[in-house]
Amino acid sequence: MSKTPENHPELILASTSATRRAILNNLKLPFSAIEPQFIELHEALSQPRRRALENGRGKALSIPVPITQLGSLHRLVIGSDQVCISATGQTLHKPGTKDRAKDQLRQVSGQWVTFYTSIVVAQCGKVLKQAVIPSQIKFRSINDIQIERYINADQPFHSAGSILIEGAGLRLIEQIKTADVNALYGLPALKLMDFLQELNVELSYQS
Repeated sequence: MSKTPENHPELILASTSATRRAILNNLKLPFSAIEPQFIELHEALSQPRRRALENGRGKALSIPVPITQLGSLHRLVIGSDQVCISATGQTLHKPGTKDRAKDQLRQVSGQWVTFYTSIVVAQCGKVLKQAVIPSQIKFRSINDIQIERYINADQPFHSAGSILIEGAGLRLIEQIKTADVNALYGLPALKLMDFLQELNVELSYQS
């Protein structure tokens, strides 16, 4: 008979992102997802690494703390954010439209792009752990016909850099440099597991 973990706080993901939820689901982690009440910072902070971190912190700290859980270990909140930067230092936002996605993909064709993905663990309105994981991808040289076909296939309008790396976007990539491919997907899973271990958190496997 397996032993029930003694230190098993409630895990909250401060995001409604389907990709981030999928990462935690694949880890078989028991969690709930709550939409953060936080307006993301964009060019207000010039350093992309810091911007990703502050947005991750803001999301995690925006989740309300139940009064009955103040000072307890029953809720840990996970916040994350991703900032995408082109080779020329330009922030590549979520395109929102097909025309903007086309423009972004033309811009990054044959170029390296850097993603800064933050991971923040907070409890009772206090940040316990935080980090930013950098990742780089090099796009293949892609023409307008390939761009059109890709956009029609993946509809990457809500993804920074106009690419779903976890989807058909992988076909546009020539090389990847990262310590954790999940960071490219939007949530640094390896660093999250490091943090939970450092906090002596033992979570059961979600069936």
